[in-house]
Amino acid sequence: MIFEKLRLRFRTSWKNVVGETPEEITRSMREWREVLAGCSAEQLGYALDNWQGEFPPNCYQFRTLAKQMPRMRLNLKALARKTGEELRQAGEKQVAKMRGILRKGGADS
Repeated sequence: MIFEKLRLRFRTSWKNVVGETPEEITRSMREWREVLAGCSAEQLGYALDNWQGEFPPNCYQFRTLAKQMPRMRLNLKALARKTGEELRQAGEKQVAKMRGILRKGGADS
């Protein structure tokens, strides 16, 4: 699926990354699969949505971007044990964290 989306987006220049012959494409697919093995579906989606290059990425560039996906996790079990005031404070911390991420993203753009 990643290959197809990148092929549609970059057309001819995608061939420079993966090759043109069935053997080259198979070898590229194998390499991409190995390099991206530790990435989650969410990270891969993030990389697809956020690649800003004029040219297609290689698998290492794609993995680097995927691994930069912001982590926003809520520990629901821990939240269930908290009181109302603790929940309010935890919520404020999450909002502050999100604002920091948004500021950082805006500064880099």
